[in-house]
Amino acid sequence: MKVIFLQDIKNVAKKNDIKEVTAGYAFNFLLPQKMAEVATDEKIKQAQINKQKNQTYEKKVKTKLHKGAAKINNQLIHIEKKASDKGHLFAAVSAEEVAGAIKNELGLVFDSKDLKIKEHIKEIGTHNVEVVLASQKIFLKILVTATIEAKS
Repeated sequence: MKVIFLQDIKNVAKKNDIKEVTAGYAFNFLLPQKMAEVATDEKIKQAQINKQKNQTYEKKVKTKLHKGAAKINNQLIHIEKKASDKGHLFAAVSAEEVAGAIKNELGLVFDSKDLKIKEHIKEIGTHNVEVVLASQKIFLKILVTATIEAKS
């Protein structure tokens, strides 16, 4: 059975992909979950148009990300987190926090999904971090300062 995927499904298909799947998989899972629809000639044409638009948009976004990545390479970013009296953070620094700090300090907007931090930051201090941004590696220095909280 031929279906058009309405959303990305990891290791299966991307949005607007047209694939042949078993009828059971389509009727029991994909169609009820609204993850795909039955492919008709009209819907196939529309899916191909949508896919082309998405590819053009993604190419434009990646170009913008690469330009922004060049601006933040080797920059010092400040993040404040709650920590114990020994300097251990209660929660590791997340990609969302790094993206927010980049926005606040440098004025550049990145989606946290595009930032892949290679190492966990769990202590206060300065950390060298490698970030993979749209298949481009950039390096940041993250200065983590802490709000010290005593243990109860």
